[in-house]
Amino acid sequence: MKAIKVVLMLVFLQSIASASVSLDCYDSFFENYQILDSKSFVVHDDILDADFEENPVSYVKEAILNVVEKAPGCQKGSNGNKAVPMDLEVSCKELVPGKSYSRSCFAESSLGYFFVNQDMLGNVNVIFNRWD
Repeated sequence: MKAIKVVLMLVFLQSIASASVSLDCYDSFFENYQILDSKSFVVHDDILDADFEENPVSYVKEAILNVVEKAPGCQKGSNGNKAVPMDLEVSCKELVPGKSYSRSCFAESSLGYFFVNQDMLGNVNVIFNRWD
């Protein structure tokens, strides 16, 4: 009986510890970038592995994670898992049909939502908006 109590206590403590990691990243993201409502970021295309033309969804996810992971507590864990508390849902569309350079993407996450597009100088413009 005592062993069962110890095991239950350890499971409970582990769940609290994992919840605090997500909360730490969430708070750290807003504090590190001094975000009140919205914020814009620039990521350089040459540091991203994905290609915007071939796989825009992977490209957008990589660009957003590049921004978020710079906040303390949001880096990859020692086991390779990201401590970022979000699942990204991404959709992309050409704003001017037939003009691939007009493609813009919208990504929703638990942090807020992002608009992402690429300019012609190799920059990725990431605009973050907090959920209210």
